[in-house]
Amino acid sequence: MNGREHGELDLKPVDDDGDQAAKVTNRRPPATPGAYLDRQDLFALGFQRTAVDVICRACAPYHPPGVRRAYYLSDDVRAHLAEHTYDGRTKVRQ
Repeated sequence: MNGREHGELDLKPVDDDGDQAAKVTNRRPPATPGAYLDRQDLFALGFQRTAVDVICRACAPYHPPGVRRAYYLSDDVRAHLAEHTYDGRTKVRQ
């Protein structure tokens, strides 16, 4: 089970030239508590590879038996993003 099964990713079709990947219109993790996301789900949400690496290192992975792919709870991803998102009240630089 991952974020794609919950219909939370609102993707536009690929451009006519075929070079550009689907554009993401909703970059938030699925609202369904307990949903599992894999790295591809995070890419589909619009995160670049380095950001996906950081998120995956920060969240506890779930490895189903016999499956090579790791999954991450959307709640953990959401908490990590909330903790590291500028809130408008704190200073960015000292």
